[in-house]
Amino acid sequence: MIKNSIFATAYLSYMNQQKYQILIADSGSTKTDWMLVNEQGEQEQIQSLGLNPFILNPEQIDEIILNELLPYSLPDKVHQIFFYGAGCSTQVNQEKIRQVLANYFPSSKIEVSLDLLAAARALCGFEKGAVGILGTGSNSCIYDGKSITDQTICLGHLAGDEGSGNHLGKLWLRLLFYRKAEKELEQKFLEEISKTKREIVRELYASERPNAYLAQFTSFLHRNKNHPQIRELILGSFSEYTENFLLAFKDIKNYKIHFTGSIAFYFQNELKDVLSRYDLESGNFVQKPIQNLIRFHLDNHF
Repeated sequence: MIKNSIFATAYLSYMNQQKYQILIADSGSTKTDWMLVNEQGEQEQIQSLGLNPFILNPEQIDEIILNELLPYSLPDKVHQIFFYGAGCSTQVNQEKIRQVLANYFPSSKIEVSLDLLAAARALCGFEKGAVGILGTGSNSCIYDGKSITDQTICLGHLAGDEGSGNHLGKLWLRLLFYRKAEKELEQKFLEEISKTKREIVRELYASERPNAYLAQFTSFLHRNKNHPQIRELILGSFSEYTENFLLAFKDIKNYKIHFTGSIAFYFQNELKDVLSRYDLESGNFVQKPIQNLIRFHLDNHF
């Protein structure tokens, strides 16, 4: 996010000279990557908090767009918006996002789709493939090169999200609070975050984004991923994801499985180990699909 007011003023002056045509958004539960693109392929990136309509109400979504997107975008320069988001699997949730955007971009054509379609277009282009998302949340689908033909039903951050940062964080806290974490790990963790267990519980249940709160603990897990107890936790979470999401597709072994999301990207070696146990073949790993999405829309829009 751009916070320097002097820079922001210069930025807007520069932007006013540009003829940006499309605005692309890739939104997870934690962050949203926005990209303004014109017909020459020139790009300007903006980042805001995540806009998951399963977690946030319209007022909260409106506040984020108003405070974190609008100061650095020009509604009259944008004639089409492609918004891909976590939590946008239903028409009701898609409409929540569309209505807020329409308030600020009244002359723009707005398309709101599930983040899975963004991942599929970014990772597969016009080729068929299986796609997995492992970030703050998790999901998966089968893509035929044009559209999603099958997808697992994601139970979200409360009842599902296996393999995600939310799930890994939840499993770690269970070990910690149920006195199953090894003492050296427990001490190391509590020293690093400078919080007591009571403070962790209080903050978790006071958080507007409990899934993002839990996902923050994955940085500790990553730094200590070679510890036997943490490695077992990680592999167990990815096994649950594989069994509940990927093996739900009867023909999954006919596809390479491509992944996006920070968890998949930074834990890709552990994820590959788990997939090999199930005789599944991994494909590409991309942390963020936004750049690939830009190429996809430039090829098909201008």
